[in-house]
Amino acid sequence: MALRVSRLFVHPVKSCAGIEVERARLLAGGLELDRQWMIVDRSGRFVTQRSQPRLALLRPRTSDGQLTLSAPDGSQLVEPLQGGDRGPRVDVRIWGRTVPAHDCGDGAAAWLGRALGGPCRLVRRPAQRADSFADAAPILLLGQESLDALNRRLRASGAAEAGIERFRPNLVIAGADAFDEDHWHTVESTQWALGVTERCERCEVPNID
Repeated sequence: MALRVSRLFVHPVKSCAGIEVERARLLAGGLELDRQWMIVDRSGRFVTQRSQPRLALLRPRTSDGQLTLSAPDGSQLVEPLQGGDRGPRVDVRIWGRTVPAHDCGDGAAAWLGRALGGPCRLVRRPAQRADSFADAAPILLLGQESLDALNRRLRASGAAEAGIERFRPNLVIAGADAFDEDHWHTVESTQWALGVTERCERCEVPNID
Protein backbone atom coordinates (compact mmCIF):
# COMPACT_ATOMS: atom_id res chain seq x y z
CA MET A 1 0.00 0.00 0.00
CA ALA A 2 1.51 3.34 -1.06
CA LEU A 3 1.02 5.87 1.73
CA ARG A 4 2.47 9.26 2.52
CA VAL A 5 2.99 11.40 5.58
CA SER A 6 0.63 14.27 4.82
CA ARG A 7 1.09 16.28 8.03
CA LEU A 8 3.59 16.25 10.88
CA PHE A 9 3.19 17.67 14.39
CA VAL A 10 5.26 18.02 17.53
CA HIS A 11 3.86 18.98 20.93
CA PRO A 12 6.77 20.38 22.96
CA VAL A 13 4.70 20.94 26.12
CA LYS A 14 2.45 18.00 26.97
CA SER A 15 -1.25 18.89 26.47
CA CYS A 16 -0.57 22.41 25.15
CA ALA A 17 -1.13 23.26 21.48
CA GLY A 18 1.06 21.54 18.91
CA ILE A 19 3.31 22.85 16.15
CA GLU A 20 2.89 21.69 12.56
CA VAL A 21 6.31 21.20 10.97
CA GLU A 22 7.62 20.23 7.55
CA ARG A 23 10.24 17.87 8.96
CA ALA A 24 11.19 16.43 12.32
CA ARG A 25 14.09 14.36 13.55
CA LEU A 26 13.09 10.83 14.56
CA LEU A 27 14.91 9.68 17.71
CA ALA A 28 14.72 6.48 19.72
CA GLY A 29 12.19 8.08 22.08
CA GLY A 30 10.00 9.76 19.46
CA LEU A 31 10.19 13.01 17.51
CA GLU A 32 12.76 15.54 18.68
CA LEU A 33 11.31 18.06 21.18
CA ASP A 34 7.97 16.25 21.33
CA ARG A 35 6.51 16.27 24.87
CA GLN A 36 9.79 17.21 26.53
CA TRP A 37 8.07 19.68 28.90
CA MET A 38 5.06 19.06 31.11
CA ILE A 39 2.90 20.98 33.57
CA VAL A 40 2.34 19.48 37.01
CA ASP A 41 0.23 20.43 40.02
CA ARG A 42 1.51 21.07 43.55
CA SER A 43 1.71 17.32 44.24
CA GLY A 44 3.79 16.65 41.12
CA ARG A 45 0.98 15.02 39.16
CA PHE A 46 0.70 15.81 35.46
CA VAL A 47 -1.93 18.33 34.32
CA THR A 48 -3.68 17.92 30.97
CA GLN A 49 -6.62 19.38 29.06
CA ARG A 50 -8.83 16.78 30.73
CA SER A 51 -8.83 18.87 33.90
CA GLN A 52 -7.48 22.17 32.54
CA PRO A 53 -8.86 22.85 29.03
CA ARG A 54 -7.18 26.28 28.94
CA LEU A 55 -3.96 24.43 28.10
CA ALA A 56 -5.28 24.28 24.52
CA LEU A 57 -4.80 28.07 24.36
CA LEU A 58 -1.11 27.99 25.29
CA ARG A 59 0.74 27.98 21.96
CA PRO A 60 4.40 27.04 21.62
CA ARG A 61 6.92 27.91 18.96
CA THR A 62 10.61 27.15 18.62
CA SER A 63 13.23 29.45 17.12
CA ASP A 64 16.74 30.73 17.84
CA GLY A 65 17.39 27.98 20.38
CA GLN A 66 14.35 28.86 22.46
CA LEU A 67 10.91 27.50 23.25
CA THR A 68 8.35 30.32 23.53
CA LEU A 69 4.96 29.62 25.06
CA SER A 70 2.31 32.29 24.38
CA ALA A 71 -0.91 32.92 26.32
CA PRO A 72 -4.10 34.55 24.95
CA ASP A 73 -3.29 37.81 26.79
CA GLY A 74 -0.09 38.17 24.76
CA SER A 75 2.31 37.29 27.58
CA GLN A 76 5.09 34.82 26.87
CA LEU A 77 7.25 32.30 28.67
CA VAL A 78 10.68 31.60 27.15
CA GLU A 79 12.74 28.49 27.90
CA PRO A 80 16.04 27.34 26.33
CA LEU A 81 15.80 24.31 24.05
CA GLN A 82 19.10 23.01 25.39
CA GLY A 83 20.11 22.53 29.00
CA GLY A 84 17.47 19.99 29.99
CA ASP A 85 19.28 19.27 33.28
CA ARG A 86 19.03 22.79 34.66
CA GLY A 87 16.95 23.18 37.79
CA PRO A 88 16.37 20.84 40.73
CA ARG A 89 15.67 17.18 40.09
CA VAL A 90 12.09 16.16 40.96
CA ASP A 91 9.93 13.08 40.57
CA VAL A 92 6.60 13.59 38.78
CA ARG A 93 3.68 11.31 38.07
CA ILE A 94 1.96 10.36 34.80
CA TRP A 95 -0.97 8.07 35.51
CA GLY A 96 0.58 5.32 37.64
CA ARG A 97 4.20 6.00 36.67
CA THR A 98 6.75 8.04 38.55
CA VAL A 99 9.34 9.58 36.22
CA PRO A 100 12.31 11.92 36.72
CA ALA A 101 12.21 15.56 35.65
CA HIS A 102 13.86 18.92 36.28
CA ASP A 103 11.86 21.86 37.63
CA CYS A 104 11.99 24.95 35.39
CA GLY A 105 11.88 27.40 38.26
CA ASP A 106 9.63 29.86 40.07
CA GLY A 107 9.40 32.30 37.14
CA ALA A 108 7.88 29.66 34.86
CA ALA A 109 5.57 28.52 37.66
CA ALA A 110 4.33 32.08 38.27
CA TRP A 111 3.64 32.65 34.55
CA LEU A 112 1.71 29.38 34.27
CA GLY A 113 -0.24 30.17 37.44
CA ARG A 114 -1.41 33.44 35.91
CA ALA A 115 -2.21 31.83 32.54
CA LEU A 116 -4.13 28.89 34.02
CA GLY A 117 -5.60 30.47 37.13
CA GLY A 118 -4.05 28.15 39.69
CA PRO A 119 -0.78 26.89 41.15
CA CYS A 120 1.28 24.66 38.88
CA ARG A 121 4.85 24.17 37.75
CA LEU A 122 6.71 23.48 34.51
CA VAL A 123 9.10 20.52 34.39
CA ARG A 124 11.40 19.18 31.70
CA ARG A 125 12.57 15.67 30.84
CA PRO A 126 16.24 15.09 31.75
CA ALA A 127 18.57 15.57 28.79
CA GLN A 128 20.03 12.07 29.05
CA ARG A 129 16.60 10.41 28.81
CA ALA A 130 15.58 9.14 25.37
CA ASP A 131 11.86 8.97 26.19
CA SER A 132 9.27 11.71 26.55
CA PHE A 133 6.33 12.57 28.81
CA ALA A 134 4.00 10.59 26.54
CA ASP A 135 1.12 8.71 28.14
CA ALA A 136 1.97 5.42 26.44
CA ALA A 137 3.68 5.24 23.02
CA PRO A 138 6.22 7.86 21.85
CA ILE A 139 4.42 8.57 18.54
CA LEU A 140 0.72 8.95 17.82
CA LEU A 141 -0.38 8.10 14.28
CA LEU A 142 -3.68 9.01 12.62
CA GLY A 143 -5.11 8.36 9.16
CA GLN A 144 -6.33 11.41 7.25
CA GLU A 145 -9.14 9.35 5.73
CA SER A 146 -10.32 8.36 9.21
CA LEU A 147 -10.75 12.00 10.18
CA ASP A 148 -12.47 12.69 6.85
CA ALA A 149 -14.94 9.87 7.58
CA LEU A 150 -15.61 11.23 11.06
CA ASN A 151 -16.25 14.72 9.71
CA ARG A 152 -18.70 13.37 7.14
CA ARG A 153 -20.66 11.86 10.02
CA LEU A 154 -20.49 15.11 11.97
CA ARG A 155 -21.72 17.15 8.99
CA ALA A 156 -24.56 14.68 8.42
CA SER A 157 -25.67 15.12 12.02
CA GLY A 158 -25.48 18.92 11.81
CA ALA A 159 -22.44 19.16 14.09
CA ALA A 160 -19.29 21.15 13.46
CA GLU A 161 -16.29 19.39 11.98
CA ALA A 162 -13.32 18.46 14.17
CA GLY A 163 -9.86 19.72 13.28
CA ILE A 164 -7.09 17.16 13.26
CA GLU A 165 -5.20 19.06 15.98
CA ARG A 166 -7.84 17.97 18.50
CA PHE A 167 -6.58 14.39 18.23
CA ARG A 168 -2.97 15.46 18.85
CA PRO A 169 -1.25 13.20 16.28
CA ASN A 170 2.43 13.25 15.42
CA LEU A 171 2.15 11.51 12.05
CA VAL A 172 -0.86 11.96 9.78
CA ILE A 173 -0.89 9.27 7.10
CA ALA A 174 -2.83 9.73 3.85
CA GLY A 175 -3.68 7.23 1.12
CA ALA A 176 -5.36 4.44 3.09
CA ASP A 177 -9.00 3.59 3.63
CA ALA A 178 -10.72 5.06 6.69
CA PHE A 179 -9.70 3.35 9.93
CA ASP A 180 -7.22 1.03 8.20
CA GLU A 181 -4.60 2.11 10.72
CA ASP A 182 -6.50 0.21 13.41
CA HIS A 183 -5.12 -2.98 11.89
CA TRP A 184 -1.55 -2.01 10.96
CA HIS A 185 1.45 -3.69 12.57
CA THR A 186 4.25 -1.65 10.97
CA VAL A 187 4.63 1.59 9.05
CA GLU A 188 7.80 1.86 6.95
CA SER A 189 9.56 4.23 4.59
CA THR A 190 12.91 3.94 2.87
CA GLN A 191 14.53 5.61 5.91
CA TRP A 192 12.63 4.43 8.96
CA ALA A 193 10.26 1.79 10.31
CA LEU A 194 7.78 2.06 13.16
CA GLY A 195 6.00 -0.73 14.97
CA VAL A 196 2.31 -0.13 15.75
CA THR A 197 1.90 -1.32 19.33
CA GLU A 198 -1.64 -0.39 20.34
CA ARG A 199 -4.67 1.73 19.59
CA CYS A 200 -5.07 4.99 21.48
CA GLU A 201 -8.48 5.22 23.12
CA ARG A 202 -9.10 8.95 22.98
CA CYS A 203 -10.54 10.70 26.03
CA GLU A 204 -12.60 13.90 26.18
CA VAL A 205 -9.71 16.01 24.83
CA PRO A 206 -10.97 15.88 21.17
CA ASN A 207 -14.17 17.57 22.40
CA ILE A 208 -12.24 20.71 23.45
CA ASP A 209 -12.54 23.47 20.85
